[in-house]
Amino acid sequence: MQTNISVDLGGTNVRCALVDENGTILSIVKGSSNPEKGAQAIVDKIESLIKQLDNYEQANAIGIVVPGLIDQEKGIITAANNLPKLIDYPLKKQLEQDLGKPVILANDVKAAAYGEAISGAGKEHAIVYYISISTGIGGAAVIDQKIIERIPRLCRRSWQCDRRPAL
Repeated sequence: MQTNISVDLGGTNVRCALVDENGTILSIVKGSSNPEKGAQAIVDKIESLIKQLDNYEQANAIGIVVPGLIDQEKGIITAANNLPKLIDYPLKKQLEQDLGKPVILANDVKAAAYGEAISGAGKEHAIVYYISISTGIGGAAVIDQKIIERIPRLCRRSWQCDRRPAL
């Protein structure tokens, strides 16, 4: 059986799960993220929680989702209101080095949107838009099972408080 480790890092909590190829959660642990303690403390917490997962050593890879903007190529967070001390920190590289497994770093809302599109409420639909209302508000679109990374300028709109569209 192939397994992977899933990490959901937020400004309050961090959750780690060992998941099989069918999406079944085999083991799960949770702790406080304590972002005020700094980047190394957060990394130490993630690693400690991962090591509490049953058979974590046999996992193929680690996927970690965070609230904020991600530079996929560099494996860093470029903006995150809840995790300011992780901005520009080499999170992907550090976890790969310490745990000896490949790490994929992604935005939490994009990952949730993709999950809903391929195996959740949106799996029967070609277009899925996911909105998260939590500590912050975010959204992501998935079309034909592909995350839309950039919205063409022609389609971008924002709404003012009086509900009139603004460009």
